[in-house]
Amino acid sequence: MKRLQWFAPSLWAAVWLALPVACSINLDELKAGCKAPLKLCDGKCALTCAGGSGGTSGSSQTGGGEAGTGDVTGTGGNGGSGDNGGTAGLTSGGSGGQGATAGTGGGPVVCDTVSYPFHYDPSMEIPPRTGVDSASISGDFIGWNSVGLAMTMDADGVFRRTLDVPKGPAQYKFIVMQGGVKTWVADPENPESVSDGNNGRNSILDLKCGVDYTAGGTGGTGGEAGAGG
Repeated sequence: MKRLQWFAPSLWAAVWLALPVACSINLDELKAGCKAPLKLCDGKCALTCAGGSGGTSGSSQTGGGEAGTGDVTGTGGNGGSGDNGGTAGLTSGGSGGQGATAGTGGGPVVCDTVSYPFHYDPSMEIPPRTGVDSASISGDFIGWNSVGLAMTMDADGVFRRTLDVPKGPAQYKFIVMQGGVKTWVADPENPESVSDGNNGRNSILDLKCGVDYTAGGTGGTGGEAGAGG
């Protein structure tokens, strides 16, 4: 009995010393019952062990994370894609669009004369005047010339002429020829007038620079140009 007790420990010692030479497995593999070429992976026998997890995605300012480290025999996982330089890289913002050109401020308009479209419509008088042969215009801007500047009659029987008149207040009248008789007539469509000193009225305008009088109605006091920006 004593001889058997001595032999058993000796036998186990011999087997223990011979294992590293005979097999390429460790003690854990031996305990799990894995035999070469199988390996112990997560408590199970397998030919190869899975690689480690890939690295995490890089931040918006750095590249992708490093590849994960696998176990002794497995392949390391792929690194995560970084936001900067990665597949979904965060690029810098585009250049801002060019700003609109600043508008030019409208300064005060300077002029010496203003173009004004005079017109005389005999039918606007009270009572309406008929049988007018011709009409002309005179005023303080031409020294109240007694002949005046001839006007042209259109198909509607209205006499017209556009003149360049000095800016500011201007007085005028129409000289109407009717059956050889000359009559000085105030503009029947202009409510602005002053006394002519002979029991009559002179029509008056106050012409401003920068106003397009040809686009509006005739008669009345011209509006003042808007202030510049």
